[in-house]
Amino acid sequence: MGALGGSLFTLLFAGAPIGIALAGATALLVLFDDFLTYSTLFEAFFSFLTKYTLVAIPFFIYAGFFNGKNWFSS
Repeated sequence: MGALGGSLFTLLFAGAPIGIALAGATALLVLFDDFLTYSTLFEAFFSFLTKYTLVAIPFFIYAGFFNGKNWFSS
């Protein structure tokens, strides 16, 4: 976990946006940690898909982005 926090803060202090820093730190953890295997990641991802409330959150974010960039908002 120290490597995750260290890489996150390194990327943030280097000027990377928060989304890129979070994705980069997570990718580094997944690539170099022996505890996380691909099967555990896929299990966690597909168990997330069974929770409909949590799946709806990205769709609401996308709908808000779409409405802001479309003629619906004007």
